[in-house]
Amino acid sequence: MVTEAENTVFKGVFMSKDYNPGFKSLIYLTACALNDKAPNMKSVPDNELFRIFELSKLHSVTSVVSFAFDKCDDDRMTNDYKLAWDMSAVTAFKRRALFDAERSQICAFLEQKGIWHIPLKGVILQDLYPHYEMREMADNDLLIDDRYREDIKKYMLNRGYNIHFAGVTNHDEYTKAPVYNFEFHTRLFQYTFSEKFADYYSDVKRRLIKDPDSEYGFHFNNEDFYIYMTAHAYKHFKEGGTGLRSLTDVYIFNKAYGDVLDRKYISDELEKLGIRGFEIMCRNVSKLLFADPDATLSAIEALTPSQRRFLVFLSHTGAYGTDEEFVKSKFKKITGSDKMTFANKLKYYNSRLFPNESYYREAHPFLYKHKFLRPGFLMYRAVNRLIVNRKKIIGELKTINKRK
Repeated sequence: MVTEAENTVFKGVFMSKDYNPGFKSLIYLTACALNDKAPNMKSVPDNELFRIFELSKLHSVTSVVSFAFDKCDDDRMTNDYKLAWDMSAVTAFKRRALFDAERSQICAFLEQKGIWHIPLKGVILQDLYPHYEMREMADNDLLIDDRYREDIKKYMLNRGYNIHFAGVTNHDEYTKAPVYNFEFHTRLFQYTFSEKFADYYSDVKRRLIKDPDSEYGFHFNNEDFYIYMTAHAYKHFKEGGTGLRSLTDVYIFNKAYGDVLDRKYISDELEKLGIRGFEIMCRNVSKLLFADPDATLSAIEALTPSQRRFLVFLSHTGAYGTDEEFVKSKFKKITGSDKMTFANKLKYYNSRLFPNESYYREAHPFLYKHKFLRPGFLMYRAVNRLIVNRKKIIGELKTINKRK
């Protein structure tokens, strides 16, 4: 039975009407892979094989599904098709090996300099999956002592990295060929997303536990890590969507620790953040979909209306959401409505041109304190955005104006 808490999940979220084609088969194959079970390929329609591959990339589960295909013998699988799936696993293996080795070097530098740090999200979750290369990651995230951003910047540049994004908001991002992408976070959440989330984690150090083999390395306990991973998934869900991989993470974590987690503590803390219903939804749906591959397809058909709406939404957004859903979510947050009326559009455009106090507090603390400098900054910002983010702005305008 759907809970009242689950029904709160969809506030401010635009929902699609039906599943992305091939998504049900993708879920089934994912369930088989997570349980090391050979799939019954009769359950996968002929016309969905290529679509499944494209969907798996959208949801960042290509390597996961490759383990399902590795266990089956289907004459519909051409050599080229098998090669594509095999290469996805090989690529994920190499990528993780490179990231693990590089992260070890970076953490050694942080340790040497006395900079406290904690790896986040997938860096921890990847070890819980059945196989080394199963959990794909586009980047590695670390939370660090914000007093040392410049020291880290110098180190990363000397190491051959390029600055992809730095100096504004709560994280700096560095990239280097062939695959490296590291994000150093000074806070877990921005005030521009949620003051409640930002305040909850404002003194995150008190929630951390020192690593036994490190002087400056830290980690969350299992309960606090689960709360954080839920909060992070919720942020993506609200801002543009989060796909199937978020559900595999929830399933894998609960499979590993579910019997020993302090559920009352987790529930109480999630209630403070206002996302208890979201966690219940993710946990219940992930268990229904992945616990028993033989029952996965029938479980999809038996989902409650709220669970179905949730899964349909995820099917379209993918692991990192879409720009369109991000704009829709932002419009709803700013105007309090999903109706694209002339008045609401004016309210939205005004907010985009003249940011609120949370924006200045987060991105430009100096301007947050010295308001008299804002007019000049706003003129510069408008011109700069039109030059740097022209395509993104055009896409945003198209999203706002195509909805009736």
